[in-house]
Amino acid sequence: MDTTTSLKMTSVTVQTLFGYVEKEDLASIKAHLDEFRDVDCRSDNGQTPLMVAAEVGSLEIVQELIRRGACVDMDDVDCWTALISAAKEGHIEVVTELLENNANLEHRDMGGWTALMWAAYKNRTDVAQLLLKRGANPNITGQYSVYPIIWAAGRGHAEIVHLLLQYGAKVNCSDKYGTTPLIWAARKGHYDSVMHLLANGADVDQEGANSMTALIVAVKGGHTKVVKELLKRNPNVNMTDKDGNTALAIAAKEGHTEIVQDLLDAGTYVNNPDRSGETVLVGAVRGGHVEIVRALLNKYADVDVKGQDGKTALYWAVEKGNAVMVRDILLCNPDTESCTKEGETPLIKATKMRNIEVVELLLDKG
Repeated sequence: MDTTTSLKMTSVTVQTLFGYVEKEDLASIKAHLDEFRDVDCRSDNGQTPLMVAAEVGSLEIVQELIRRGACVDMDDVDCWTALISAAKEGHIEVVTELLENNANLEHRDMGGWTALMWAAYKNRTDVAQLLLKRGANPNITGQYSVYPIIWAAGRGHAEIVHLLLQYGAKVNCSDKYGTTPLIWAARKGHYDSVMHLLANGADVDQEGANSMTALIVAVKGGHTKVVKELLKRNPNVNMTDKDGNTALAIAAKEGHTEIVQDLLDAGTYVNNPDRSGETVLVGAVRGGHVEIVRALLNKYADVDVKGQDGKTALYWAVEKGNAVMVRDILLCNPDTESCTKEGETPLIKATKMRNIEVVELLLDKG
């Protein structure tokens, strides 16, 4: 038999063995290994039979392969080991068996992820607990400096967040962009995760990507329960994102009425403009949020501040054709003669729009 034929036969036998493993055919695996004995043969992507058995969760096959001398720490082309595969899929019995045979807890795949990171990401609570008990590092990081607790918090895996904190995970760690577990959890409104983090001393004012705090991202997502809990920790409610928006400005634009009131009750400034010069009041008017406009006016929002386009809140209300908002703003004695950069007053705009109701309101104000 020439070398080419021999290699082909070897390839066929390897494929046959992997087929038995995938079908969880233990008897055929035993018979095959009795004849060929290469327990650590590899597939085209570098997997061994043990890796495949661990991935599908076949404990008996894993035990048989280890008994026959399979190496528990071999990795494939993506640097995945049997332990990482089993942890990712949540096969607790297989994970236990591999650990009993001294599998490397801290082996990293090509993305820098360990078995614990995969367990945290996939919400495999029992696996995460076992790995932590065996000494897995809760503060290990993968690409972009992402910690296990960041993945767990961002995906709402509250039990794993709690577990990681119990085993010493850093509550105020951050990824490459400065985003903390609290910010990740708040962004998605994961209330239970937020509560675990706050109970363990999470910094409510730490800034992440784009200068966003936990409060700002929670407000942006309209996560009222989370916002209320954050406000109980006395955050700086006047911090801004990269565009100069406060939490109040975002809530006003998005139409989150209850959140706006909560922020006003917490003492946030109502007249801080963003980087474009737009005030919170103008943002609410442009969004057509009548109740929010009233709440801001009740807190003495400045009705005459102009944006870069020279438009006031009154002008915007006229342009929106919203007579209710026009009436509410007129009650606060705005400058009705204020002009835009094009020299247009609210009355001129209303006349051009042929909005008789708004024209009459402006004329009555005189």
